[in-house]
Amino acid sequence: MINDFIFDGKALSDFGYIMIYENSEDVIEVSHMNYNTIKAALSDVTHRVSHNYEQNYTSTFLIMKNPCDYMDEDSWLKNEDITELTRWLARKQYKWFRFVDDEDDDEIWYKVQIKIDKEYVGANVVGLQLTVTANAPYGFTREITYTPDRIINGIMNIQTDEEGYIYPDCEITVTSPGSVELAIFHGNGEIEGVTINNCVADEVITINGTALQISSNKDHDFTNDFNYVFPRFTYVYGNAENGIWKVGTATYDITFKYRGIRKVGFNG
Repeated sequence: MINDFIFDGKALSDFGYIMIYENSEDVIEVSHMNYNTIKAALSDVTHRVSHNYEQNYTSTFLIMKNPCDYMDEDSWLKNEDITELTRWLARKQYKWFRFVDDEDDDEIWYKVQIKIDKEYVGANVVGLQLTVTANAPYGFTREITYTPDRIINGIMNIQTDEEGYIYPDCEITVTSPGSVELAIFHGNGEIEGVTINNCVADEVITINGTALQISSNKDHDFTNDFNYVFPRFTYVYGNAENGIWKVGTATYDITFKYRGIRKVGFNG
């Protein structure tokens, strides 16, 4: 039984609390997808035109003081206890969250917001009921880092449960001037080229894969120097391999960081 979680870098157990599920469900939602379809005239065959997930993951459970650490008279939550927890949990932005399972090394992360309600026994607050809602209908892997060798080109196997593209964050450190060029060979047969010209020594180029933005610690105008092909990896069912060839006239190191999609449900 899982009785701990991490939210925004802190564990529930750090505060002396545990999780309790009041109602254990036999069925846990993993992935519900809707298909929008059409039929051609005089045809019985249905064709998919688009799809979408029904809803984002959500889970509700109770947290209370760990009975192993508190006597009965100290187990009720006082105002200062509630204040400490709501400062941590009731946030304006989505924060990273995961259940802690000592028997499973497979870390599944979610970006969530948390709704908090008091749980009473008589006039005393015995715990807080948390409704945790993710910003997506799936979870994510831990952050995965990949750094191709400076000389040897590499093969990267994408860790994800969803077919399609992943745009990683990238950091390129230039040690000698010239052009940075990448050839990315996708598992679906596509080949894409990334080109950044007129790079200088000691330049650090940062690519935000989520926002599709590029920046530099130097005064580098990318308007004409970047071909605006942002690095991306692809996964097609049965083939997670992506080849990365480092070419160009500059000498540089590059690091990719990404989180793959995990469709495993949302419940401790």
